[in-house]
Parts: sequence; C-alpha cells; structure tokens
Amino acid sequence: MKIVNTLARLSFGILIAYGGIMHFTVDVHIWKNAFLNAIFDTHYLWQVIGIFNFVFGVFLLFNRFVLLSILALLPITFNIFIYHAHYQMDGGLFIGIPIFGLNLFLLWQYRLHFKSLLSFHLPNE
Repeated sequence: MKIVNTLARLSFGILIAYGGIMHFTVDVHIWKNAFLNAIFDTHYLWQVIGIFNFVFGVFLLFNRFVLLSILALLPITFNIFIYHAHYQMDGGLFIGIPIFGLNLFLLWQYRLHFKSLLSFHLPNE
C-alpha cells in the first residue's frame, strides 16, 4: 500500500504542479468561458491560484508538507471537479474526477494524522 500512496502522491503532485505552470502559459480567453475570463481579468487571482498550485504540487513531489498540501488543495480540486461537472458536461470530467479522486484518496490514507485536527478538545487538556 505504501507504493500506491507514493504513486498517488507523485501523480497528484505532477498534475497540480503542471496545472500551476499552465496558469502562466495558456491564454484563458481562447476558452470562451465567462467564468474563467472573469477570474483571469482580475489580474491577480489567476496568478495566485497558479502559484498556489505549483508550490503545493512541488511540496507533494518532494514529500514535504504533505498534510498541509492535501488540505490546502482540497477546495481547489473540489472547484475543479464542480467546474468540469457543471460547465463541461461533454467529456470535461476526465480531468476533474481523477484530480479530486486523488486528493480524496490521499486525504483518506493520511486520515489518522488529521485526528487531532478534528478533535473537539485540545490535546493534554
């Protein structure tokens, strides 16, 4: 199972880091999508999301801050999944499902590490 976890972490890190790089290389206006054009036209949000994805993707690749990366990328991967499910019903889910699925898989595999995060009382009290 350790090999599966490592492969999932590495593939998730590669997908996320590549997506972060693509935020700076692809012109969003060619997609003819008002939602993405609005995010791109803010002139900072699109770049912040790209930097965020790249940094946490690299953290996953080098096995550093894995728990932080998994939690920080959860809302982004959820929005990728919802975006593709809502706007690109004709085959767009081929990227949304694997990315969100890998994030959920890693979250499940590291669930014991999050036990104290989800407890009602602070430890040692």
